Amino acid sequence: MAFFLGALGSGLVTLSLQLGTDFFWLYCLGTFFVGSNVTIAYFYRFAAIEIIPDATWRVWTIGSIILGGVVAGVVGPQIALNVQTLFSATYSGVYFVMCMIDIFIFFVQFFITFSDKPFLEAKVPATRPLKTIIGQSDVIFSIVIQSIAYATMLVIMSVVPLVMRNLCSYNFNDTTNVLMIHVLGMFGFSAVTPIIVGKIGLYIPMLCGGALMIAGTSILLAGIGGIPIFYVGMVFVGMGWNLTFLPATSIVTLNYENDNYRQKINVQGFNDMCVFLTVMVFSITCSFILKVIGWINYLYLYQGCQIGNFLIIVTFVVRKYKEFGNEIFVPTKPVKIPVEIRAGAAERIPAQESSTA
Repeated sequence: MAFFLGALGSGLVTLSLQLGTDFFWLYCLGTFFVGSNVTIAYFYRFAAIEIIPDATWRVWTIGSIILGGVVAGVVGPQIALNVQTLFSATYSGVYFVMCMIDIFIFFVQFFITFSDKPFLEAKVPATRPLKTIIGQSDVIFSIVIQSIAYATMLVIMSVVPLVMRNLCSYNFNDTTNVLMIHVLGMFGFSAVTPIIVGKIGLYIPMLCGGALMIAGTSILLAGIGGIPIFYVGMVFVGMGWNLTFLPATSIVTLNYENDNYRQKINVQGFNDMCVFLTVMVFSITCSFILKVIGWINYLYLYQGCQIGNFLIIVTFVVRKYKEFGNEIFVPTKPVKIPVEIRAGAAERIPAQESSTA
């Protein structure tokens, strides 16, 4: 379904660019479907966890999925550079190639056999209400941290090409290379984040990630005269996002019962709904804000959001340290098992023993 929407959206955008500005509404409709494709595709990181339930390997699993973005970070910009003038309308060739890629993946999925087990498990009622799970402080902190980190990263990434072209007079090749380096920082760092988490746990990397995002924005604030500033600043923002987003996502997965499928999909869906609603609000308003207050003030504004997110991370880590002490440096720990899960496990153990007897 995701890649069908992607193919449909890319096709509509290609058509709208060929038809001209009178069909801007068609362009908007197409980008809506492209965005829907991206949002649904992000659930693949949770789907991968289903076949690797071991908590120790969850961050590796999520990192491996996101590591696929490294390929896109290198190949995507090169495709864009070579096909932007494929048709008469500039950039329409880029969306045409996107459409072809989505169609290819859509048909490939027909040859993949999926287990019926998740669909059968989905019929089993959740053992705990969604509001109980999302009311846990760990889940609340994690969702807020994910949402702000993702949104502030995206609003900077989205307008950098505009600033480079219109304010600094860089060409399409320069802007593409800067975004390529940024994407490599975002996704390429997935090879490193699981190693760091495996050594020092989930919480300290989030602190480092929040600090890196602030540092990256500070570098961009240093000036707009040289392209190295864009390279270094954007790669810092990308790496910071990775170090913040992956551990925060992993913390959410550790706060529900892994053997209850409906509970998992409810929590995962709520998590992504919060993240992408935040991203949507930030994305819709960013161009207007840039136009009104200018590039430098724009950076100050969203750096303020990053600093706020960093303070939230600090608060979270301090709370966990007071609760667990040095155990926060242990991979995948500490996770306080909710009372409902402990009670349920206690009830199941005697039943299993009696049946064995």
